[in-house]
Amino acid sequence: MEDNRNQGGRIGVFGGTFDPPHMAHLRMAKLLRDFASLEKVLWIPTRKSPHKSDRVVTPASVRLKMVKEVVSGIKGHDVCDIEILRSGYSYTIDTLRALKKLYPGKDLVLIMGSDQFCELSEWKESESLTDLVEICVLPRKGATVSSSLADNLVLAPFEELDISSSEIRNKIQQNLSVEHLVCKSVAKIIEEEGLYQN
Repeated sequence: MEDNRNQGGRIGVFGGTFDPPHMAHLRMAKLLRDFASLEKVLWIPTRKSPHKSDRVVTPASVRLKMVKEVVSGIKGHDVCDIEILRSGYSYTIDTLRALKKLYPGKDLVLIMGSDQFCELSEWKESESLTDLVEICVLPRKGATVSSSLADNLVLAPFEELDISSSEIRNKIQQNLSVEHLVCKSVAKIIEEEGLYQN
């Protein structure tokens, strides 16, 4: 395969706990790849989120496996294990700096929901993020964002589906079906691993 990391182009950076990854994640990544003219979207599962330290999270290896299943065979979508391989908390600023070195000729576009963007000031070195990347925000119910809040900020013209990983975990705990919320291969992993039962 030809290595074009030094050539121009735009790469989407789509990070998250993905516990589990669901259909809204996939729809968002696909829509934003087209909207933002992205060469590809890198799905980056977090090893240890500094914002979710109070919750027991599914092992990183299992979440990575689920994300790989979601993007398998989908053109323009790849999984990056850069945060899984790094010890300690996963900070976006560290990941972006590492990706800049891996893809020196590329423009990086950080993908996030408006709920995440509203908490951006709490992130490590948040003021440096827009110096490194463009941020593409997908509106989500209950979290309004103005494009004037930051340089290099683009608001996507469509709303994120009202699906959350916590909703899926709760449904599984209640023995309710999540077939329409996750892809079949992810549902199979959840069942085989006995995830989210308590």
